[in-house]
Formats: sequence, structure tokens, C-alpha cells
Amino acid sequence: MGQDSQSLGRYCKSLYDDRANDQTGELKHELQGHTDFVKSLTIIPGTTPYLITTSSDRSIRLWDLTPLKEGGMPKSTLPIKEHTRPVDCAAWRFDEAGHLTIWTADSMGVIKEWEIENGRLKYVKDWKGHETSISCLHVVEDGLWSGTSTLLDIADASFDGQECHLPSIQ
Repeated sequence: MGQDSQSLGRYCKSLYDDRANDQTGELKHELQGHTDFVKSLTIIPGTTPYLITTSSDRSIRLWDLTPLKEGGMPKSTLPIKEHTRPVDCAAWRFDEAGHLTIWTADSMGVIKEWEIENGRLKYVKDWKGHETSISCLHVVEDGLWSGTSTLLDIADASFDGQECHLPSIQ
């Protein structure tokens, strides 16, 4: 799955791996952790694959998916509660050097930037420029698109104030 693998867990507090066991047809995994609706799921492939979940409980969870290779359960870090409003979405990108950057956005228009350090999310900074909810984030070659169709420049980490409208929303 790519970086826009979101919305799979909406309206539930638990995450289910509903791929039936080939032999028994039973549920394989149920991940619990959020105390309110799960708003988005974002899978980050790699040597250590991760799942980022965002929730109405204003938290983010980072799940290490490595144990799935051996039939084990994914492991979650403690909930990260840096956002003050429900967290609606997440996006990620590996740069040319292999450094992973993650962004999360909430219902007040706050975008937070993160890194993974020692298997935990490490806060980097807030991105300014939005006044209302951000429902989705998409990383593109020249920046980060927000749900309001605003292009944020990743290279210099700034909001250029330019509203970029796609033909479907003009």
C-alpha cells in the first residue's frame, strides 16, 4: 500500500485485520488502543514497516508491523497526544537519503511534522497556514497537498500562501 492508504478504520475504536485465516476462516488480529473513532490508517513500507493511526481521541499511534512476518501482533507505542483536536489524517515521505518524514493534520488546521527515532514518533515542528480542518494530506514531488488544496513547500518547510485549486474543485 502507498502513502495514501487511509480511511480503512473509520468509525471504529479497534483496528481489525479482517483477512481470514486461510485454514480456519478466523480473524487474525484485532489492534486496540484508541479511545474514540479511528480517523485514518497509513501504512509505511520499509525494513521496519509501520502503521500510523489517527483518531478523534486527539492521538496518533505508531504500530510496528514487523511481528506480522512471524505471525505475531503489531506493537504500538504509547499514544502521542500533541494535537489538541481530532487528528484526521497522516502522510509520509522518504527523501533521497532515506530519511522518513511524517505529517499529521487535525480538525483545527494544524499540521505537525514528525520523525521516527528509536521506534517512536519524535515531534519536529508545526506547519502554519490553515484556519480550518484538514481532511487529507498527499505528498507530491513539489510539496505537500492539504485537504484544502494548498501546496506546502517541503524543501524549505514553509507555507507559501498560494492556494492551488484542482480542476475538480474550482
